[in-house]
Formats: sequence, structure tokens, C-alpha cells
Amino acid sequence: MERRDNTGVLQGRRFYNGSKVDIENTTRALRYSEVSFEFAVAQPGVNIQQLNDEMKDFFSSVYSTDVDMTETKLKCYFNSK
Repeated sequence: MERRDNTGVLQGRRFYNGSKVDIENTTRALRYSEVSFEFAVAQPGVNIQQLNDEMKDFFSSVYSTDVDMTETKLKCYFNSK
């Protein structure tokens, strides 16, 4: 986040809430903590029974990228009605 804040058109203006000091404090607090992440995609307007091949390919690609880059599983939430 700090690196991104120092680049591009939004340089120095990426923080809407919080600040660099908050990142430093969080980093210090988590230094000796075990942290785990979970990634999820929510598509409440998409009925799971109506996923077409293109949508399945897209979500498969997102899943593969997530697993490759973060070694975590991706959860997908759809409308089941």
C-alpha cells in the first residue's frame, strides 16, 4: 500500500481512511502474529445453475491465479434460487 501510494496519478492521495502511520502501527502489531487470508467472490445476481461456459472459464482462471499467487482457496458465492 505504501509503495502504491508513492506512484501514479493518485500519488500521496490513495488513503481515504487511515494513513501511513496506521499501516506502520498495524505492521508492528502483526509482526509476531500469524495472519491468514481468505479470498472470496460474491455474485448475488448470478444464479449458480445458469453459469455458462464463459463464466465458468472466467471463475476457473480467477481460482487458478488465486491458488498460484496466494496458496489459498477462493470461495465463490452465487444466488442459488
